[in-house]
Amino acid sequence: MLGWLEIVECESCWHLSADGDQDNDLGRSSSSNSNNQDYLQDLCAAADRRLYRLVKWCKSLPLFKNIQVRYFLNDDQTKLLLNSWCELLLFSCCYRSIPMPIGSIRINERLTLKESDAHGNQCITRMIHFTDNLRRLRLDTVEYAALKVIILMSSEVDELQEADKVRESQERLLQCLQAYTLARCPESPSKFGELLLKIPELQRICQVR
Repeated sequence: MLGWLEIVECESCWHLSADGDQDNDLGRSSSSNSNNQDYLQDLCAAADRRLYRLVKWCKSLPLFKNIQVRYFLNDDQTKLLLNSWCELLLFSCCYRSIPMPIGSIRINERLTLKESDAHGNQCITRMIHFTDNLRRLRLDTVEYAALKVIILMSSEVDELQEADKVRESQERLLQCLQAYTLARCPESPSKFGELLLKIPELQRICQVR
């Protein structure tokens, strides 16, 4: 049985830390005078601050720590992280926006955007819609944490040295997530499939220019 508790406990690497790594000094409050470039700058600043936490989170995962590290920038851990970092950061942003009002997304502690603030930016608009879908699915902490690891442990990454180990880990995660969703929401047997469909949707958001 996969240790869900260990995976969920690793989420602490995403939380605000006491060493000055605060989201609330990344940006400014949203206002009608802000423009599209301002939002992009805030998104980039938030992403920069979260990237190092993303690496800490990866390295704390039991499954990820078992993947080999042999050659700098050519090991399986690096390949998996480079393949998934954009989806993971966007997913994190959308998940923490679930408690926000419908039609809005929380970029950081001081900046929340509504769809009317997006000024035609398709990435922001799609993130807001994605968040609304997560809210509709009633995504909980375990499902969120499991999906992130499934995204990270993608068996579709080319030229992995330990592709079989990665594939086995992802399959275990999928099986456990399916069992969890069926136990938690027996009235919604399709929830597992709907959650998996969020992964290619995230990938499409990351491809928006």
